Amino acid sequence: MRCFKNRCSTPLERFAASLTRGDVDTPQEFPILFPMYTVLLDVVLQMTSVRPHEQLVEEGALTIFKEGMGQALFVSHQWVTKSHPDPEFKQFRVLQEALQNIMSGVSQVSTDMITEAIFGLTKALSASELQPGKLFLWYDYFCCPQDPVLTLHCSGQKAGNAIESNQQRAISSIPAYISKCKFFMALCPVVESPDESQVFSQFTWAGRGSGYWFAGLNNAKGRINEGSGRWAGQSERDTEQEITTPLTVDSPGDGQFSVEQDRAAVAPVLKSVLKSKLLMHLVEGDFVNYRILLNQQNARLRGLPAESNDDLVPGFEPPSHAGKAETALAKFLYQNGFKHPLERDKAGWSTLCYASVRGDPDLVQALLSCRANPNDKITRAQPQLGIDKGISVRGILQTALSCACYVDDAEAVHRLCDSGGDPNETNTFGVSALRQACVTGSLHAMAALFEHTDKLDMSLSLHWVAMGQGGSAKAIDMLINARADVNERYRPNMFSPFGMLWRIKGLQHNPGGKTTQLRIVGYHHYGATPLMIAIICGNYEAAAALLVRGARCESTNSPELPELWAFVPGRDKGYDGCSPASVKFSPAGIHVVVQRCSKARLLLAESEDKWAEVGRGLVLHVSFSKGAASEAGADSEVAARCLKQAAKSLLTAPLSSSGQWQSDHADAESVLKLCSRGEAQSLLIVPQASLVCKLELGDRNLKYHQQCPRDTAAALPRTEFH
Repeated sequence: MRCFKNRCSTPLERFAASLTRGDVDTPQEFPILFPMYTVLLDVVLQMTSVRPHEQLVEEGALTIFKEGMGQALFVSHQWVTKSHPDPEFKQFRVLQEALQNIMSGVSQVSTDMITEAIFGLTKALSASELQPGKLFLWYDYFCCPQDPVLTLHCSGQKAGNAIESNQQRAISSIPAYISKCKFFMALCPVVESPDESQVFSQFTWAGRGSGYWFAGLNNAKGRINEGSGRWAGQSERDTEQEITTPLTVDSPGDGQFSVEQDRAAVAPVLKSVLKSKLLMHLVEGDFVNYRILLNQQNARLRGLPAESNDDLVPGFEPPSHAGKAETALAKFLYQNGFKHPLERDKAGWSTLCYASVRGDPDLVQALLSCRANPNDKITRAQPQLGIDKGISVRGILQTALSCACYVDDAEAVHRLCDSGGDPNETNTFGVSALRQACVTGSLHAMAALFEHTDKLDMSLSLHWVAMGQGGSAKAIDMLINARADVNERYRPNMFSPFGMLWRIKGLQHNPGGKTTQLRIVGYHHYGATPLMIAIICGNYEAAAALLVRGARCESTNSPELPELWAFVPGRDKGYDGCSPASVKFSPAGIHVVVQRCSKARLLLAESEDKWAEVGRGLVLHVSFSKGAASEAGADSEVAARCLKQAAKSLLTAPLSSSGQWQSDHADAESVLKLCSRGEAQSLLIVPQASLVCKLELGDRNLKYHQQCPRDTAAALPRTEFH
């Protein structure tokens, strides 16, 4: 019997067995090349400024963390200037407030909606774990050497490489630091840079190469159920903090690096992390997660100078006289432990589904040539890929196209569609390939889907962007340009799988008490617009983008819903961090239509043939309605603040460009940012009374009954923009 088993087992199974026996060495833990300096929670809460590593060492405020001392929290954040991460103490104050609120019980750390729907209620950070004297924070400006002079003094080395040596050792030790931390926090509140040229948020954090890197290292640890998901601190006044299990496959190479050389430094570290995780899966005999991670490597290393770990299983020899495609297919089957191209493993995955996750269009084509079904589906749930577990339903189906959209592989989408794949096919829960791309923010895959059919089902696509973890303004732009309805109402059949899920979660919601994001959505889902979903889910960039593009903020589906505007950060600070939308823009009495221009002329006086002309910039069609300028009192101050906020947002929002603009608006930048680089920008403000008019059935003339008085309206643009 043993001989028969050995004869039939795959090279993958035999290699995994050798790892278990210890016949093959497995990588050890990452080395700590520089001491893991941390700051005790008590010290963190008493800080009033963000000071560099050297000053804190001199003050004795740092502690070298060792196992057994307590728990460690890794804080990833953004530098708002090149020389200092937080000169105005804005971000760090949010961190302090969040920690204090959790400790006092004012805040609770809950699971985000998508994570709860797929994984259930994972264990989150509790007040009992934030014990003074037992929690240590790692924050780069505190824990890595910063000052060349002080570093040279402390190290006693030559000036040429002292700072490089110490900083690089600390940076190279980051994988080890993360492995020692129980908690990982992305500190990404909505804040402005000191010169007001840039707005920082959760999405700008995710767009940094280092942000992707830290999140990728944390994800690779595979400790989701131990509280090590991405904890996002967004506002110092939030009573709700959020644990997010990232479902998107992001690569540091997709982000931006302040120092481009760091891209090359990150690549080998991440590749090594992935290899360690792959070998760990094999030691545990977990072939499903091994195959998923093995085939995700191309996406996780995208944009980095590193090749995937594709030779883990030794002994592969290419078939004799085989071409490139046949050799690639044979190697894929060998490394994944498959015996033939149309095989399906015990988890319900076919070779084509794994190949679609891999992001290798030639491999997909080779399998299609072997008569693999382009509409092939996964027959069981896989939470690791954000694929529904189905609430005890095992027959969930996910197409190969959806897998390709998950990893944002546009070329694989093209090949599958060309071979007969149906972009509109859905699983049991009504999730199509487009909706999968929306929830993960897969812009390239979305664009590929639009190229293959003009009959793509756009319904609820904006809702999925608002609910998902990839809800960027670019995704919303792309969908609206493809005729998605920005004010579409969500009205699922109450007996459909999603309809039943929302009803169950809505019944579990406890207004005014402890609840979850998923339960709030379930409570308010029926009749909700994409804007409502975005606000409930805390997706402020999506909310701002929707409002700028015509979403009606006064539309609600329940008397309680207006209270949800309180979730928008900064609503009482004269700046919402994203757009003029979050502070009930229409009730404030200003309506704006924005157009880019390379050159524009406006006729000022026909009798004199007098024209106004501007160069590259924005044309703002503005109309003011009642409420734009109240008579007196507190309302007057609110109106004035809202108008200033609107003007400021139009100048700081990414609406303009420096050259020929792209159809997907990927080149968009703010007027202030362009001006700060010395590029000329113009604003042409055009009074447009028709923006607040009405034309009802039977009317012959436009109605202007909500219009602001003419003299007041004429003065307001000059007041707010000059």
